Amino acid sequence: MRTLALTLTLMTAAAMAPAAGAKPLLPNGGPNALAEALASPLAAGPFTTRARLAVFQSAFAFGGTVRSKNVTAVNRIATGVYCVVPAIDVDLAGIYPQLTPEWTLSSGSSGLAYWRNTATSSACPAGNIEVRTFDFNGGGPAAASDKVAWVLVVN
Repeated sequence: MRTLALTLTLMTAAAMAPAAGAKPLLPNGGPNALAEALASPLAAGPFTTRARLAVFQSAFAFGGTVRSKNVTAVNRIATGVYCVVPAIDVDLAGIYPQLTPEWTLSSGSSGLAYWRNTATSSACPAGNIEVRTFDFNGGGPAAASDKVAWVLVVN
């Protein structure tokens, strides 16, 4: 577990390396937030929830899936566009997912996360749940963003 945490910390540091003259991109929870989340007792063992499907996804720049239940994968297909691949049968026409931004593994404080009704229209493959994330860029108009962590739950 310590090797995994160290590897993730190093990968996170590389992903957050700033461009020349730019400020480094850091999660709100600090430079070790992902490693701390993965090392927490909540990340060890099974993800216990009564939900049929659940996923805690860190901001793309900081790693990826922290923990999940009945999720095969989360694929980022474009900036701020994620496809959640369920490991169980989900009737996309009959679900009402709960989705919320997560602050600690996001960068900034103006992030938004939405799910898109993929039963009617989606950028994701059939059977996936589409999640879109946005940031207000310091007060400007909302723009697609990979700096927003999120939690999706389907009961």
